[in-house]
Amino acid sequence: MLDIQSVIAQRLRQCRNEQQWTVEETAKKLTILPSRYSNWEQALRTPKYCQILDLANLFNKPASWIAGFTDREVLPHFITVNQPTISVADTSITLECVSDNSAFNISYIKHRGLNQDKLITIFAPDDSMAPLIRKGDELLIDLTQNTVKLADLFAILVNAQVWIRWIRPEIDSCFTVAAEDSEYYPDIKLSKDDTSALKIIGRVARISKDR
Repeated sequence: MLDIQSVIAQRLRQCRNEQQWTVEETAKKLTILPSRYSNWEQALRTPKYCQILDLANLFNKPASWIAGFTDREVLPHFITVNQPTISVADTSITLECVSDNSAFNISYIKHRGLNQDKLITIFAPDDSMAPLIRKGDELLIDLTQNTVKLADLFAILVNAQVWIRWIRPEIDSCFTVAAEDSEYYPDIKLSKDDTSALKIIGRVARISKDR
């Protein structure tokens, strides 16, 4: 029986040969040295978890298959994105409002230009964004979008609580954090430095509602 390192090496060779790429071409696509990639294919080294994800995206294969955890080589048509533990501002946190109610078609994820490994679905925690978003609505959060460039809708972490808020840049270089219900949730004005220090989980990419 092959060990995991040998399984990974064998599967990487298979993937590269299917694409008819050289070791050098593959390494260039991964922005790594050819010697590093060659070590993986020769079972001299094992790629790290983040590199497994890069390999899976490059070869369009399940990361679990690349890593030798399963023999299922074909990507599923639908995925759930309900990882409870994520990294925010270089800190690992566990969210309690994570949802596993919905699955997403991989074609839809790709069409939206989203990274399936950098998504999470959560329940809206309150009615601060009503009527746009009500408590219990399901939100798809893009974890790669955690800096404010234009006015947009974000999930942020405040005192271990998830807030959903508009964040918009103002002409005076400050930023406004705003809820839809401004009567009970007043606007907050932040300096550029304060905004940079915000713990932004990600951008709200999709809102799902029950009727």
